[in-house]
Amino acid sequence: MLKSKTPLRFWLVLAVFCLLLGFSFDFGSSDIKPGLTKSNCDRIEVGMNEKQVEALLGGPATWVVVEDSDSAVKMWIGRECSATIGFADGRVLWRSFYYEPTLLDRILEKLGLRSKKNSSS
Repeated sequence: MLKSKTPLRFWLVLAVFCLLLGFSFDFGSSDIKPGLTKSNCDRIEVGMNEKQVEALLGGPATWVVVEDSDSAVKMWIGRECSATIGFADGRVLWRSFYYEPTLLDRILEKLGLRSKKNSSS
């Protein structure tokens, strides 16, 4: 049997790295898909109505924090991010987002290949 100058371990590590790098790209990020994602949270603007917010985030709020006749504070909670939105007269008055990076995101941030995504606005 012929001995290779490059050990199999090198090729295995290279293949895993390329696979992880491929998963790190946000393919199709220009498409608006309903669901609780940072991209969809960033599309929420002051003045939008609650139905528009629900359409972006994939449905009604996970939790209603406060609600009275003309105002409400509602939360959408997902695996990697959450959105807290204040409504007045059925329209967005303020919004706050929190993004919890995945292990892959943290590794890429440490390597300088991806910027931090935690945001609050």
